[in-house]
Amino acid sequence: MPEAMNDPRLTLLIDRYLDSSLSPAEKIELETELLAHAGARRQFWAQARLHGALHEAMQLSAAQPGPQTGFRETLAHWPMWKHYAALFVLFLGICYWSYNYKPALEPKTPQQLAVLTYRDAAAANEFETGKIILSGDLHIAQGTVELSLFNAVTLTVQGPAHLDLRSPENIILHQGRLHAHVPEPVKGFTITTAAGRLVDLGTDFGVSALTEDLVEVAVFSGQVEVFAGKDQFILNANEGVRLQPGKAPEKRTLSQGHFPLPHEHLGNLLVDGDFEPDTQLSTYDIPFQAGRWSGDVAKLVTAENGVTPESGTGMLRFINTFNHMEDPDQEATNLACEQWQVIDLAEFKKQTPGAQFQVRAQARFNRAADSIDSGFALGVYAYNGTPSGAHASWKKHSLRLAGHFKAINTDSDPATWETASINLNVPREADFLLLRVYAVENRKDDPISEPEFGGHYADSIQFNIQRAPVPASN
Repeated sequence: MPEAMNDPRLTLLIDRYLDSSLSPAEKIELETELLAHAGARRQFWAQARLHGALHEAMQLSAAQPGPQTGFRETLAHWPMWKHYAALFVLFLGICYWSYNYKPALEPKTPQQLAVLTYRDAAAANEFETGKIILSGDLHIAQGTVELSLFNAVTLTVQGPAHLDLRSPENIILHQGRLHAHVPEPVKGFTITTAAGRLVDLGTDFGVSALTEDLVEVAVFSGQVEVFAGKDQFILNANEGVRLQPGKAPEKRTLSQGHFPLPHEHLGNLLVDGDFEPDTQLSTYDIPFQAGRWSGDVAKLVTAENGVTPESGTGMLRFINTFNHMEDPDQEATNLACEQWQVIDLAEFKKQTPGAQFQVRAQARFNRAADSIDSGFALGVYAYNGTPSGAHASWKKHSLRLAGHFKAINTDSDPATWETASINLNVPREADFLLLRVYAVENRKDDPISEPEFGGHYADSIQFNIQRAPVPASN
């Protein structure tokens, strides 16, 4: 049998308990020790037995018992069963105290859990992009926001919504609709609702809690484990369920339109942005169809003039400020050699009507060491209509829905490539975009009969587009 602790402080507390002289603070101290340590409980019983033995000895030796005023004297005349009954009562009291006693806790400091990476116009008055989101209650009166949690989970939430963010792995959804994207390594992400608990198994799923007594869940990929009352089951991809407190779960098909959709990277939509030898390149002004380059006089080249392609084996060289649809004699009115590509948005708009698109365009520029002109630029412009009308749309500036350009001056070191980049929110009514890449003359001193640019290049052009989060449609 393990030995008792024989801790001096504990011995004193037990003695004072047996003498009925414990202060309230000492009583809590003793009970805490007895609850926390088996050795303390063994010492308590050992001292109690010692007092019981003392009782028996005092009974045998006492000829005439004197006045009994203390607890020890009273204890000496107790039968042994009363000692154990008293100890049993003590332990009942300890158990009751441990269950009901709620010590005052220091208020927890809210923790940084996420970054707000998107909010639509309806939520703009409440939230700012880049805002740090803390643990605790989060209320969204209206609109759609997207949160990037610090464990790589992405939540797209549509208001009105009320969430309790407990941790990056555990949230409570009181009201609202959301989409959760949980990458494979973060299995176990949990959403608790009034009707049940959802444990992610590495997936994308939607949750709708429009009322306290009705929760709907749909899994778009992967699996979710559902705990609803006494029911526990796995929900697989393309399956849905309706949960109501006190009722059996009801499996049903739920469309993605019933939940907000997260942002989606659509990738690089540009064709032949690396200008490899098989690139289609035309010099007949702005193209009338998507997926090909056209513009002013330019050509595809490999390494030359001390300039090596930034990627691959080919690059674009700018030659003149006119194209083969123009009269070269009018080149004095032009300052730039341009190449264009049309990006058609019709298919993306058809898939998600009313969605907001965002683009990031980037181009790399360089020039020969002995060249004079140092300017380059990149532009993106939005229009409605069809790509076949791109040329007419560009010529009439009032038709432009939105646009932005970035101009840079390059150094004279042919070993370095400089970058120009643009971010543009695409208007919802836009049907196509124009990407414009060009070299700019610093001064117009070139004879018409000779190339106007003496070694100016573009390469590694990208046009990445993503669809912004989309609110539920029904």
